[in-house]
Amino acid sequence: MFGRKLYDEKSDFYKKGMYDNSSKVISSGKEGYSHLDFARMMGSWSVYDYFHDAFSWSNLTDANSVMEKPALEKFLAKDTKKMSEEIKKTARYYGAYQVGITHIDDNWIYYLRLRILRGLKQ
Repeated sequence: MFGRKLYDEKSDFYKKGMYDNSSKVISSGKEGYSHLDFARMMGSWSVYDYFHDAFSWSNLTDANSVMEKPALEKFLAKDTKKMSEEIKKTARYYGAYQVGITHIDDNWIYYLRLRILRGLKQ
């Protein structure tokens, strides 16, 4: 079934990527297909895509992605309070019991701290 896109020349999706129309779908405004919904969907597939061997009985040998990813535009949060609630909602959806958001000091982020110590601008 999943291979049809490679050999079924009569199908509407022949040689098309799964996410080729994602921007169009997002802009349609249809409930359940927002930018945030796509982000949640991509997050939920990440474990399988990048660690697909984690579901086997054998040891992990390959952590390469097995699915293409959509090229989505960067999502800028206009309402930080609402975005905080969306992040918490997503974390709870994935199974988190408690979720919190706090300020991050640049000194806590290793690569930024290295740049600061080396006198490089961000």
